[in-house]
Amino acid sequence: MKREKEDFETYKDMTEEELDNLWSMMDRYTVELPSEKEIDKSINGLRKYVPDKKKEYHFIDRFYYLMRKGMLEISFINKFFWVISSLLFAIGVIWMYFNRDMNPYLITITLSPLPFTIGIVEIFKGRDRGMMEIEMTCKISYGEILLSKLTIIGFYNIILNTIFTLLLYSISNFNFLRLTIMWFTPFTFISGISLWLAMKIKSSYTMTIIVSLWISLIIMIINTPLLLERLLLVNISAYVGISILGISISLIQIKIFIDKNIINKERGLFEINY
Repeated sequence: MKREKEDFETYKDMTEEELDNLWSMMDRYTVELPSEKEIDKSINGLRKYVPDKKKEYHFIDRFYYLMRKGMLEISFINKFFWVISSLLFAIGVIWMYFNRDMNPYLITITLSPLPFTIGIVEIFKGRDRGMMEIEMTCKISYGEILLSKLTIIGFYNIILNTIFTLLLYSISNFNFLRLTIMWFTPFTFISGISLWLAMKIKSSYTMTIIVSLWISLIIMIINTPLLLERLLLVNISAYVGISILGISISLIQIKIFIDKNIINKERGLFEINY
């Protein structure tokens, strides 16, 4: 008590008795605590100033975000890709038109996965040329750029294959459903394998090897009529199963890539950790 009294220099001229009287008088005054109702009212009043918890983005939200970003990436994709992809199918239609005895199923199988495989080179060219660090400094992150291109190129190939199938059907009058299955199966499977390899091996030569192997396989099928005949007689359910496998591989790779990155709303949806 004496130490506390000595600290109050303001009252140094007061006698000890006067100080004791002052302390006794002050002890009679108490600070009333607010009631629980008043506390709750204050909390509710301040609640509106508390920042909302950031929304957790799920896979579907991220995929929708990619679709919107992908529309912005169209102009940045090399024009050579659009031209060569369209040219491949145009050559196929012309070839089929002037060679009616040519098997449309074989043409469909041959061409369907090629544009997407070529597109993989376009998608990963920044990484393969050592420009990934530069792209990562952009306002839109490298992950957004890569996955947006992947989305656009994938849909572009589906549109090309669908148009190609309709044109072949009008020329040859073959079974439309089977034609669709015949392009969809190699497209999904080879695309899935290409994407998986591109994620594992950081080199543009990977796609060159895949295209070369695919062309070699087609040439082998052409030169082996019995193999081609058996291939065309395979039950549709087998093609559906292979298609599901290809789609699963692609979706797994995309999901792994998305989940591997950190969401950063300040810079965009994806922060690359690749």
